[in-house]
Amino acid sequence: MLNDFIFLDFPENTSAIYVIVIVKEKKEIPLYVGKTARLYGRIGDYGTAGFKASTDFKVGEAIKYFREKGYKIIIKYKFSDDRKKDKNTIIKSFQSQGFRLLNEMVGYNYRKANEIEERNRIKEFCDKMMF
Repeated sequence: MLNDFIFLDFPENTSAIYVIVIVKEKKEIPLYVGKTARLYGRIGDYGTAGFKASTDFKVGEAIKYFREKGYKIIIKYKFSDDRKKDKNTIIKSFQSQGFRLLNEMVGYNYRKANEIEERNRIKEFCDKMMF
């Protein structure tokens, strides 16, 4: 009965760092580097992409935008005991290779921001990423 299901090992630890990656012609391009103590829940936050949560909206909208352009989006992660340090190391490494990451975008105050303008700002940033 479960033969057509995809499985996921239940983790002992959910403290992780992760990279959301755009796959273009078998090339992997980093989009966003994050850290979390609740890995699977955090990924779900990006699927919801609620406007009241600036990072969730930014990452979720970028994922949607690249999918609409036909790109595959994957998540790579590893468990980490020092998430903040590991995240900063990975970001610096990608930036030294010339990649622009969504991490560079400044957030917004959802009470004052305009959702359409923020969505357009995200799309403009995505269009300027290194490909």
